[in-house]
Amino acid sequence: MANVLTVVWFVIGWIISQVGAMVLFALLFPNRVALAQHQLTTRPRASVGIGFLFWAASAFLTVLLLQAGKAAPLQLLGWLCSGPMLISSLLGGAAVARLAAERIRQEAPEASSFACLVGGALCLALAGLVPVLGWFGVLPLFGWASVGAGLTALWPRRRPRVTVQPAAPPEPAPAASGYADPSAALPS
Repeated sequence: MANVLTVVWFVIGWIISQVGAMVLFALLFPNRVALAQHQLTTRPRASVGIGFLFWAASAFLTVLLLQAGKAAPLQLLGWLCSGPMLISSLLGGAAVARLAAERIRQEAPEASSFACLVGGALCLALAGLVPVLGWFGVLPLFGWASVGAGLTALWPRRRPRVTVQPAAPPEPAPAASGYADPSAALPS
C-alpha cells in the first residue's frame, strides 16, 4: 500500500510542479511566451521539428557528458547542456498553456485570465498522464512543440513584434464630496 501512495503523491507533485512552472514562466516572461505562442500558431510543424532535433541533440550530448566517469568537470558540463533545452521547454509549455487558456476563455468569458491560465496549464499537465495516448502521443508531441517554440522565442534572428499589453486598470469612480467645482460657476 505504501508503494501505491508513493506513486500517487509523486504524480500529484509532478502535476503541481508542471502547472506552477508553466504559470510562473507565463507571468514572468510574457513577451517571450507571446513569441513562442506566435510560433506555435503560425508554424506548428516547424516547432515540432525544431523541438525534436534540439531535444535529441541536447539529450545525446547531456547523456554523453554525464557518463564521463570520474571527470567531474565533464559531468557538470553535461548538466549545463540540459539547461537551454529545459528553459525552452518551459517557455514553450507556458505558450501552450496560454493557447489553451484562450480557448478556455472563449468557453467561460466570466473567468479571470489567471484562472484560465492555470486551467490551461492543468489541462496540458493532465493530458500527458493519460495512459498510452498521453504518454506516447500528447506528451512527446507537445513536448517537442514546446521546446521548438521556446527555442525560437529565445533565438536572436527575425522576431515578429509581438508584445503583451497589460490589462488597463479600472477607472476609479469619482469621489462624492459636498463641495462644488468652483470653475463650473465662472462665466466663460
